[in-house]
Amino acid sequence: MEAWISHFSKHVKMKEPRMEKRLIKIVESFSKKPASSIPEACCSHSETAAAYRFFDNPRVSANDVKDSSLNETLEKIKDEKLVLVPTDITGLNYFTHKALKGTGPMRSQRSKGLVLASSLAVDKKGTPLGLIFQKLWGRAKETGLEARVERKKLPLEKRESYVWIEAVKKIENIIPEDKTAIMIGDRGSDFYDLFDYKRKPNIELLIRAKTNRSLHNDNVKLFERVAFGKAAGMTLVNVPRSKKSKARSAKVEIRLKQVEISVPLQKSKRLFKPIVLYAIEAKEVRIPKNVSNPILWRLITTLPVKSITDAVEKVI
Repeated sequence: MEAWISHFSKHVKMKEPRMEKRLIKIVESFSKKPASSIPEACCSHSETAAAYRFFDNPRVSANDVKDSSLNETLEKIKDEKLVLVPTDITGLNYFTHKALKGTGPMRSQRSKGLVLASSLAVDKKGTPLGLIFQKLWGRAKETGLEARVERKKLPLEKRESYVWIEAVKKIENIIPEDKTAIMIGDRGSDFYDLFDYKRKPNIELLIRAKTNRSLHNDNVKLFERVAFGKAAGMTLVNVPRSKKSKARSAKVEIRLKQVEISVPLQKSKRLFKPIVLYAIEAKEVRIPKNVSNPILWRLITTLPVKSITDAVEKVI
């Protein structure tokens, strides 16, 4: 961590030198106690007060801080040919902060908070290289089914799901064309428009499938079409210990299939076309009696998956 802070300090660029020194000091304090509150991380009243003054300073912006981190990330990416970019959305619950402005409803209308989308660059071994993209927002207040229906009528750019495309655009701008980047997304990123977006050739997608889609010129849907196929092989997946079960090595069958997903019914078939993707199913077999939630992973990707080796590389 000390080495990272040393590299980070070389790339810090704020509006004033004293702001740069304070940011480095804050990063040093937070890195030692990343799960602590600001007062706990800063350890003293004077350091805590200085941190709050820094955050309250109108001349300090979140972009200044993120850009300093991004410069360090870009330096590390230079040495990589392949960059993995796991991207996720999480909720920050501020239900007890009644006076906080800009928050919106969370999963429950009673909860208030912010939504944070982040894209982290890592190398093929899983070592973090740095943050590439981040966006923070509060959801608009909505009540009942009618509001949800109206939200679906919004232009793509106005929908919350558009943040996944924003992440891809940022990745395109950051990753040089002589390198390959794979954005990895959870089930929230499984929507037609993300696959339809005209990405640069060096940007690929690996997504955990949520929707059992209709397939072009096929009366069988996506999940069933892949499941009907012959297993390409088997692999072992190390499953960590959980509250309900011990750590185990799970045996999973791998199935793979090139598919062509249909244009959604609400979209014009004149303006949109079916999209060729590769689908993977990883299904646990020989399930121990004490396992109540066996592995069943479904992935879809823009990357060619022609063999069991290709598939296992995406699963593990």
